[in-house]
Amino acid sequence: MKNRRSLIIIVVSFVVILVAFAIIMLTRSYKFALSSEYYGSAEVQDINIDELQSLIDGQKSFGLFISQPACQASADLEKNLDVFLETYPLKLYEISFSTIKDSNIIPDLKFYPSFAIFYNGRVVDFLEADSDEDAAAYTSVDGFEDWFSGYVELSI
Repeated sequence: MKNRRSLIIIVVSFVVILVAFAIIMLTRSYKFALSSEYYGSAEVQDINIDELQSLIDGQKSFGLFISQPACQASADLEKNLDVFLETYPLKLYEISFSTIKDSNIIPDLKFYPSFAIFYNGRVVDFLEADSDEDAAAYTSVDGFEDWFSGYVELSI
């Protein structure tokens, strides 16, 4: 009887430890580094859709600013990005919304400006211009940093 009780205690302890480990692993925030060539220089490089597709096909991890010429909201987000890049020298890309709006690269992208984070050629997240949840990332450098650094290691 005592051996059976000990066995039950061991099994229950093992299950509790296993469940706790699974919960920790599922709730853990996984950050990733951009591809190494994107660290060390603060710049925003214009690209076209073919270059973007090449980055995706090459499974690169990078940031993409989606803007629209003559748009005040795009200009405001760009100013925040410039200040962000003074602190975190990263190479980012920029493409106009009108260039990619009809592509399937970011299927749910409906408005500009936006910013998308790619990991191994796939979109991890993007800012939605009509989302209250993303408003802080649009209106302040700290808000953008909090959002971006939730996914990306800012220094390597």
